Amino acid sequence: ATATATAASRQLQQLGKELGSQSRATRKDQVTPHVCFFTFERPQAFTFRKTLSVRNIRLLVVLLSTFIAWLPELCVASMASDGDMAKRPIRWGILGSGLISKDFVGALKGLDDAEVVSVGARSLESAQKFARELGVPKACGSYDDVICDDNVDVVYVGTVAHTHVSLAEAAIAAGKPVLVEKPLALNAADAAALVAKAKEANVFMMEGMWTRCFPAVAKVRELLNSKAIGEVVSIHADFGWPADPDGEHKRLLDPESGGVALDIAMYPLAHVLLGTN
Repeated sequence: ATATATAASRQLQQLGKELGSQSRATRKDQVTPHVCFFTFERPQAFTFRKTLSVRNIRLLVVLLSTFIAWLPELCVASMASDGDMAKRPIRWGILGSGLISKDFVGALKGLDDAEVVSVGARSLESAQKFARELGVPKACGSYDDVICDDNVDVVYVGTVAHTHVSLAEAAIAAGKPVLVEKPLALNAADAAALVAKAKEANVFMMEGMWTRCFPAVAKVRELLNSKAIGEVVSIHADFGWPADPDGEHKRLLDPESGGVALDIAMYPLAHVLLGTN
């Protein structure tokens, strides 16, 4: 796990520098004719069962911790007016009190240069429960209270997908760097508009498409760019796991947030973009 984290951190640091040179805003990948042929090791149909792999949860936590390893450097550059920034941990404000936010906070707690200072949810009770369970000092019954908190350096959006755009816009308007859980938006027009707003405000924003940061995926991209395997003209990929449609994976069937298409299907589709930077 340590070796994986180190390798991923190096890739992310480079990504952070590239993004920082472009007004600290995300870049949208463009599909090219050359795509990657990629098949997951154990392809299976999307089925529903009441089981969840503990190993996958642990892997998620490890990879999420590497995912944000480069952010302290980026935030120091973004908020250079704060003279103490380089001397203290980056202070995170969490929007959302669901499973994804819990996993993300668990990953942050493994880093010396990150500190979760506030969590906001749709209800104060939910935020307080989250704060008690994960040791977050401040709970808010409003997302705006977290975004506008002067003690918050970076905002993480881990809410349901159809709220991502509005919350990211609020963070950008407040001048706060923001990491938005995927999907960034429910359609291309909204995503492009959000990127434009981040660029205009000179505020860092990133979509949390964590698989693009895997060391293995970075290696595949390197091989494709170098034409090491020749010209790739087709792709086959599928992805799935046993899920509980009435429990923690209920969001997968919620059409308001894009359903399976934007929550799960985006993973194999993302491999089409592996040949791009």
